[in-house]
Amino acid sequence: MAENLLRQGQLIGTFGPGSFVDLPDRSVIISGLADWDKRAEDRITEPRLLAYLRRRLEIPELQLFSPPEFNSAPDAPKLGVAGLIYPTWFVTQDRAANPGRYGRRRLVRIQATERHGLSYQDPEDRKKKSLTPIRFVCACRKGHTSDVDWRAYVHRGQTDCQRTLWLEERGTSGEVADTWVGCDCGQQRQLYEALDSSSQPLGWCNGARPWLGPYQNQNDCKQPNRLLVRSASNAYFAEVISTISLPDANDEFGKNLGEGLDLIKNVTTEFELEMLKKLLPPVSALLTNVSNEQVLEFLHSRNAEDASTASVSVKEAEFDVLVSGIVGRDEPDSNYFAEALERSEWDPHSLAYLQAIEKVVLVHRLREVIAQVGFTRFEPISTDIDGELDSGVERQDLADPIAWLPAIEHRGEGVFFQISAAAITSWLEKDEVRKHVDELVAGFRLWAAEKKIDRPFVGAPYVLLHSLSHLLIGAIALECGYPATSLRERIYAIDGSKYGLLIHTGSSGSEGSLGGVVAAGRRIAEHLKRALIAGRLCSNDPLCADHQPDSQLEQRYLHGAACHGCLLIAEPSCEHRNDLLDRTLVVGTIRTQGAAFFPSVTGI
Repeated sequence: MAENLLRQGQLIGTFGPGSFVDLPDRSVIISGLADWDKRAEDRITEPRLLAYLRRRLEIPELQLFSPPEFNSAPDAPKLGVAGLIYPTWFVTQDRAANPGRYGRRRLVRIQATERHGLSYQDPEDRKKKSLTPIRFVCACRKGHTSDVDWRAYVHRGQTDCQRTLWLEERGTSGEVADTWVGCDCGQQRQLYEALDSSSQPLGWCNGARPWLGPYQNQNDCKQPNRLLVRSASNAYFAEVISTISLPDANDEFGKNLGEGLDLIKNVTTEFELEMLKKLLPPVSALLTNVSNEQVLEFLHSRNAEDASTASVSVKEAEFDVLVSGIVGRDEPDSNYFAEALERSEWDPHSLAYLQAIEKVVLVHRLREVIAQVGFTRFEPISTDIDGELDSGVERQDLADPIAWLPAIEHRGEGVFFQISAAAITSWLEKDEVRKHVDELVAGFRLWAAEKKIDRPFVGAPYVLLHSLSHLLIGAIALECGYPATSLRERIYAIDGSKYGLLIHTGSSGSEGSLGGVVAAGRRIAEHLKRALIAGRLCSNDPLCADHQPDSQLEQRYLHGAACHGCLLIAEPSCEHRNDLLDRTLVVGTIRTQGAAFFPSVTGI
């Protein structure tokens, strides 16, 4: 139905498999990929990303497809994504009379409802009552989810009591602390007690994965159940990975082969190629005007490239192309076209605060492919600083088994800045920098201990570049014609020698390549100056500048001098969910000047 439409981009992340969606008359959990419609023409080709995912997930034939797109044309195929009614407990919308006490609403299981939870016949007055899905479910840290066993909860254990259950709200805010669950037998219990994880009031997780079907439990789950508000922001965190399409000498040849490439990709000899031509007419037709030698040379080159890049991280491959001077193709349908500016074009006066910038690259056209790999609940998940999947994360699967993953492609433009490795090395040797970095490391260790994560600190250069990127996004957005929420970042801090940042935009159409970001690259002197001046003083200073990452009071362990008044931006724009930020490393603040990477600037 039209009122239940979701954008394709929303199905990669916000409303992917396993997420909760409120529809006009009910709540559903989005089904696994087996219940998603897909067509051959919706297949997305990105060899570098596919090679990485196939290797990392150990799925040799993994494919990427865009989510189904709704088409309102009468003769168009009706494609969509399935949703299962969830949760299966409901409450009546009208409050029942309860003399001398607070209003309460009847708790009803779906088996007792009419029309799958839309209505219910009250056994007392025989009237039909409208129902609404209950707000609460239970889940575990591994992402499993199930209905709360309300009878066991209110009776503090398993019971034979089958009397009517009630949800009683003793306040106007709807908070958990004001909500009670009662039974006609006289038992009642405050819902707030369900938040006490030490006593495990909701029992142990049974490994339920309702988005995959009723019999897809992972019975080996050893996690305690936790109360979860299904519409809360911590109910679903998608794990996505993205990559920038890079130019290749063989791009044009591979593009002409199209989907036929998968049919011949494992061929190694001319004999095998001839046999395929005889057995598969489409292959023969595809290679009519191409010699066997050309095909074998292309396949050998392609396989050799895959082998050579297997040890190169996602971001390192991008960095190497961005600084190499490879231009790409200046054509409307090209995936990559860039130009490196001469220094005289963006730094004609040899300004001091620009000396650390080695290169400015204008990326007129780029293509970003974003794929969802899994999801978590309660705690967000991001790729590591090299743009790769975190090996220490227990993610939930989108299907069982996985044969394909949902992905979208964004086309846009961007500007890349290479930062001098020598300048960063010299900066790291300063005593003031070391002292300040020790504070960041202390906060990071507290965060890792609290989350029970064994992970090394990302390094001061990453925090520096990440903070600089946020300041630049704010400055560029003022004039580039795009809102800050349309700009995205990629931070490169690799092997202690490769540093840079890419600020880019993109959309599923052509709106992401209107030229505003590229134009900003030509005026980097103005934008960087504005960013550095903005970073010196925050509207929340001195509290912001004086924040200690290891403060047990605030518990913002991954932040130095960073808050909503200075560095935090829209989360879709940030590659690390607004963590690992500190403007003190970028420019002098009212707390200290000595840890700043950039010299002071004045005026505007």
